[in-house]
Amino acid sequence: YMPPADLGVPMRALTLGEVVESSDPALPVGALVSGLGGVQDAYVTSAKEGAAVVDAEGMPLTAQLSVLSAVIGLTAWVSVEKITQPQPGETFVVSAGAGAVGSLAGQLAKRRGARVVGIVGSEDKARWLTEDLGFDAAVSYKQGEEALVAALKEAAPGGVDCYLDNTGGASTEAVLRVANNHARVALCGVISGYQSGDHGLRAYDLLLHRRIKLQGFIGFDWIPDHLAEAKAYLADLVRKGELKYKEDVQEGLENYVPALNRLFDGTNTGKLILKIA
Repeated sequence: YMPPADLGVPMRALTLGEVVESSDPALPVGALVSGLGGVQDAYVTSAKEGAAVVDAEGMPLTAQLSVLSAVIGLTAWVSVEKITQPQPGETFVVSAGAGAVGSLAGQLAKRRGARVVGIVGSEDKARWLTEDLGFDAAVSYKQGEEALVAALKEAAPGGVDCYLDNTGGASTEAVLRVANNHARVALCGVISGYQSGDHGLRAYDLLLHRRIKLQGFIGFDWIPDHLAEAKAYLADLVRKGELKYKEDVQEGLENYVPALNRLFDGTNTGKLILKIA
């Protein structure tokens, strides 16, 4: 949905920064601005290029990059409220359940009355989901596909009705094998194949046999019509203490690569943020 990053240019990243010099009346000096500023300590932009002044809304500034951002908060909200729409008594499963998007989506599904199961990679993450966030169960993808299928059958004895897929791979293969007829799948990530390039799906036929509805989506597509609505809803829940989120803040521009690798080695929980200044 975006062209590959060119060699010799800063890597893309959603940023939050302070305007230090401006000739754009929409972005006055001193304003806090969000945009695709990239992995660098300063950049030149304009309101016409999508940069926008943000209101802290009485919350930590980092919330603009996590629970209230289009990449995280809006994505979680869309997956639950617009695509899968879990109903009371249904089962909602999310891969990368302890990630920034998955942990929010599971809580939103729980608010709708669903049984919520997170797929994670460690016991600590499983405990966080079940003990702090209110998930009904959490299972590990590291036990292998057959064991994961068995664990999902135990955690979701009535089968899976809704699935937020952040990873693809073995987690998705296992979920499809325990999915109910007419299940709904929101697909927003395939991180399991980023290193290998293998995004194949052996259980593809189950989409047909079980009449499963799968919708791929990109959070940015929903910004014009739904970002304001989603941010207001999520901010209200956070202020009331009814929605929890976690941020993994690393520091130093020189630490970008090891910080990024936390997404792939299982050490990250919540939204990964790099503090530059």
